[in-house]
Amino acid sequence: MFTHTLIAVDFSASWPVLKNRIQQLQSWGVEHVTLAHVLSSRYPSIPQQADRDYFSNKLATLADELK
Repeated sequence: MFTHTLIAVDFSASWPVLKNRIQQLQSWGVEHVTLAHVLSSRYPSIPQQADRDYFSNKLATLADELK
């Protein structure tokens, strides 16, 4: 099985379900998870730098929950 996986995160309300699934990956042999923030194609505009900082901080918070 894979030891490293990339997970796309969009900060939707489904995060608790996704978080639970990510935690289950360890039992399948996954040792390292990389979280990547993705924007919906319906995002209203090109993200500004402030948006990027906000999303980076939020992604770091979610990663801390998984440690």
